[in-house]
Amino acid sequence: MLCILTQLLCILTQLLRILTQLLCILTQLLCILTQLLCILTQLLCILTRLLCILTQLLCILTQLLCILTRLLCILTRLLCIFVQ
Repeated sequence: MLCILTQLLCILTQLLRILTQLLCILTQLLCILTQLLCILTQLLCILTRLLCILTQLLCILTQLLCILTRLLCILTRLLCIFVQ
């Protein structure tokens, strides 16, 4: 009877060791996933900033296009006046 209990205790100890190793592996995976999430979050922040900068540049270019269009209109009117 004592031998059976000892064998059961040995089996349970081995199972506990295996479960502990699995828990360690899962913890390491969770750490890696957390680091990846942090990196992805930082990349998203950088991309958001770049998008903001590009949007501001687009706004500036649009304003410049508007100014150039007005200048072209003025030059066209002046040309019409001189041609007549």
